[in-house]
Amino acid sequence: MTHHIDMTDKFIIRNASLRLDDYVFFICVLILLFFIIIGQHSEFIVVVFLGLLGFTTYRIIKRFQDRSDKIIIDKNGIKLCDTNDFINWSKIKYAYIKQKSEGVGRSSRVVDYFHIDTINGEMRVRMSDFAYKQDLLVQAVEHFSGRNIGELTDLLNDNAKKIIGTDINIDRISKILSNFYKRQANLAFISLFTLVGISIYLQVIIDFPYVFAIGFTLTFGIIYLIGILEEKRLRSHEFICELDDKKYKVIKKEYEKGYDVEMSKGKKIATIIFLIVFTVGIYVISYFIDK
Repeated sequence: MTHHIDMTDKFIIRNASLRLDDYVFFICVLILLFFIIIGQHSEFIVVVFLGLLGFTTYRIIKRFQDRSDKIIIDKNGIKLCDTNDFINWSKIKYAYIKQKSEGVGRSSRVVDYFHIDTINGEMRVRMSDFAYKQDLLVQAVEHFSGRNIGELTDLLNDNAKKIIGTDINIDRISKILSNFYKRQANLAFISLFTLVGISIYLQVIIDFPYVFAIGFTLTFGIIYLIGILEEKRLRSHEFICELDDKKYKVIKKEYEKGYDVEMSKGKKIATIIFLIVFTVGIYVISYFIDK
């Protein structure tokens, strides 16, 4: 459902009263409180309980006390209140929300960043502390700027037009590539947890120490094959297949950067080394467990 607001004056973003992290902390506090009430606790659990309760309460109170404006969007431009930066619309090329994955493993999460692309460079604002609706932010940017610059796809579409040399079918090409990268992330996530889960189950029912290790190794091979098949499917897609190889590679790279899929050579090597070491470690652990 699309929200609509009256853009007669200005659009203001302030701190959120409660964040997703706060609910997670509250759940942890309640779990620890349950163990304390039923008597199954140690001094360590009590200390952790009091620490989490105090930390969560402090963060919420601090956020409630700070009800000042954080971002103001009006007919003149965008003001970042904490740094007292004001960017006039004449200097802004695009202003959009882009998600970025932060952390590693179980501690990883996706965080929204407000990107302001200017003629002098890019500014980024972490949005996790703020209360806002993305569709309203897009409306505010496009209403006050008078341009379609409020979404990441606006930037990607304009870059794609420059690469292809025409705007014919550009919306369909953009949608195909955007859906491709969103689907890739979901497929990788589902495949990883499904195949690892199957490996764990087979290890439990089969009396052979290397079942999980083999299953874990095959998991990444299967994910790699899925990626290759998806890539071929993308290349043969209507409108995409009409692009020559050079334009296809360049436009694909633009969307990879847009959706944070592109990896530097150093990061690719580091990831491969990590996976090899981790996989070897699983085999070593399986070996000693069997002993």
